[in-house]
Amino acid sequence: GSEIMIKERHRKKIMESLEKYGWEALMIGPSVDMEYLCGVKIRPDERLTALFILKDGRCFCVAPGIYHIEMKRHFCDMPLYLWDDLSWFPETMSRALSDYGLIGAGIALTAGIRSIDAADIARGDGVIFYNGENVIAGMRQIKDAREIDNLRISSEIADKVMNDLRSFLRPGMKENEAGEFIAAKYTEYGAYWRPGAVPIVASGPNGALTHYDEGVRTIGANDVVVVDSGARYHDYYSDITRTFFVGRPTDEQSRVFETVLAAQMIGEESVKPGVPASYVDKMVRDCITRKGYGKYFTHRTGHGIGREGHERPYISSSDDTVLEPGMVFSIEPGIYIPGKFGVRIENTVLVTENGCESLNKAPKKLMI
Repeated sequence: GSEIMIKERHRKKIMESLEKYGWEALMIGPSVDMEYLCGVKIRPDERLTALFILKDGRCFCVAPGIYHIEMKRHFCDMPLYLWDDLSWFPETMSRALSDYGLIGAGIALTAGIRSIDAADIARGDGVIFYNGENVIAGMRQIKDAREIDNLRISSEIADKVMNDLRSFLRPGMKENEAGEFIAAKYTEYGAYWRPGAVPIVASGPNGALTHYDEGVRTIGANDVVVVDSGARYHDYYSDITRTFFVGRPTDEQSRVFETVLAAQMIGEESVKPGVPASYVDKMVRDCITRKGYGKYFTHRTGHGIGREGHERPYISSSDDTVLEPGMVFSIEPGIYIPGKFGVRIENTVLVTENGCESLNKAPKKLMI
């Protein structure tokens, strides 16, 4: 059996989901889902690797033969169908599916399987594929004590970096000079900073671009600077945004800042078990709309944070996930005035028994 590989409680949950939706199996590719289920970290590439979990709890894996040593180590306790580079995977896949009675079956996919491979399997083996993203993503929403510890430390590191930046950020420096400082600090504090990724440092009119990442502008003497970053600590992400004022804010900038701050705090206050994610988004959006800035708040209020920087639940008008203790997500309203400036404030919060706890403690009002 494959008890050793996949925790029994996880397997039971998957079996229940398959039963509920009427699917025969779940097919999982190299992904955060695979890491979560069985601790296996495989880089996704053009060679198909797929772990199957059936409705009756049996498991098998189809994998590239060139990785046979790693695969036998990773998936030591389940049937392994290795395919070779010369004939590619279709024949081996057909044999595996046939052995388990899955030819022509309804199989749910997770995000780690390439759509082009799924298309070939659907054509070759008559499989009908379904979107099974919710199955493991749904399980991952509730963090256990160890996961919460890692998220807590990850968030503490993010706070430290933001506080360090406060004494470093100066007019006259380029945005990416501040960005490189942030990345180096995360690494110094033992968090993993993805090489090639740049923290968002968006000054002046760039602050109105929600995912700005060019970093070439020089920070001016009276700029509003939006800084958004997060790194991974022991596989768990942090995410924090602060808005810095270089020099004195104008009346309009102050008004926008106070509106975003009020909305962010209302967001945190509205989080508690039993309310839907969409309710939190509505409370935040209504607060901004009342002040006349509704059309300038162009994105969702937040997103889940865990092994991925963005995961479920999404704090948006279209996500009715009922909040439960152990969920962790961002509350990050923003107002973006095109051509002028933007303001965003973001904390990562943990849903508790009776409300929420912010994992970020760095001051929200920052003057340079």
